[in-house]
Amino acid sequence: MFAHPTMSAHFESPVFSPGVPQRSIRSARGLLQVANSAGLLPQHEWEALSTTGEDLYHQNPLTYLDCLTGPGRSSKPCDDPVVPVLPGREGSQRDKKLHYSIELWWKSKSISRERSVLACFLAHLIAMKRLVEEGFDFVLEDNVRVPVGEETCEAEQERKAYCECAERIWATLDASTKLSAASSIATTNAEDSNKQCHLRYYGWLGSKANLEWIFTTHAKRMRDRADYDDSDGVIFPYPTVDEFRADNPVPTRRQCKDNGNGGEDEDGGGAAEEDNKGSGTPIWGAYAYWISREGYEALLSDLRNDVGGILWRGKSMPAYVVKPIDKVLPRRVMHRFGRDAVHVAALPSFVRAPMLRSTIHSQWDVEFCKSSEYQMQVAGQGVGRDTEEEENNGINRRWRPLYWDTLWLTDDEKKVTARRNDTGNWSFVATDNREKRR
Repeated sequence: MFAHPTMSAHFESPVFSPGVPQRSIRSARGLLQVANSAGLLPQHEWEALSTTGEDLYHQNPLTYLDCLTGPGRSSKPCDDPVVPVLPGREGSQRDKKLHYSIELWWKSKSISRERSVLACFLAHLIAMKRLVEEGFDFVLEDNVRVPVGEETCEAEQERKAYCECAERIWATLDASTKLSAASSIATTNAEDSNKQCHLRYYGWLGSKANLEWIFTTHAKRMRDRADYDDSDGVIFPYPTVDEFRADNPVPTRRQCKDNGNGGEDEDGGGAAEEDNKGSGTPIWGAYAYWISREGYEALLSDLRNDVGGILWRGKSMPAYVVKPIDKVLPRRVMHRFGRDAVHVAALPSFVRAPMLRSTIHSQWDVEFCKSSEYQMQVAGQGVGRDTEEEENNGINRRWRPLYWDTLWLTDDEKKVTARRNDTGNWSFVATDNREKRR
């Protein structure tokens, strides 16, 4: 994808951060090794695990965690552990007596099918660590495609490679930077003081009903705010669940679907509601994003202080459930820095690949495609602003809608989208080969 001529002219070759196979975190040793790579484990716990714990593991794998508590005591809280438990952690009284490593392992043992979600969560933390430490521009999942294209730039008397993806990124970055700069010099207006960007989305999605609300209501409402006037509608703040529920679009169909959590959800809202008015988190996915060092450190600090920030269980639930990274990431950043600290691109630069089998929730693959189609068609409407000189010269900087044939796609994906265009229906083609995904 990045070898395409219009992409290579604007982007350096990507650096891959390895994924986390779910089979690698089935054992305590495997899980804690990955968790340490993600920056979650307290340093003194990892030192014990990587030295004494390794010796015990090779003697008897079941005694691996005894290096923290003492022989035979890792199966329950103890008052005088060999390695001290850090004070001040969140959770129940029982949780606070446990080492972070032991609590993480105990709660993750029963997640079963949720293990792939935990693997994804840890893989993103590892990628974020590299982003911050090595200075990359954004984290990009391998399940996305990009809009590409070529134009002739007569003003420069030469043919210039034009990349729609790069243009959208620059527009988003410019608007976000301007808003952050204005926020940093605001000293008297409290409304302007919390827009410093700490999390920026370049690629995202949502259900079609959620997207309709975002583009027709939320984004337009944000463009009307005086403090967002300089952004020209290119970015908008992350929509909160409360804002989404307050607008309460008129439903056309309503069903209640048991979410498998005994009728309770993470937000305490009872049975998950599935209807045409939209529901749940307004924005899905973490396809392409940038996070500031302060945002990353705040996120990591919260997660290090509370295993419940990763794994949770309702009162009537038999097992723990993993909180998806695309829910945890914006919520934690907004909690620390305010809702306007998360900027969302009104012009997504990356689109989810068509009919690429999801490794976590493949039952929604067709719906992902429908949502992506809608997003490509409406994103950019009313975004941007022509200067008086540009208007006089007949130049229109308004953004055009995207279509599948304007994206870089693999040969298999081109066949899928061609068939969809011919028949109006989606049919699955196995395009989940890892080499093809890149």
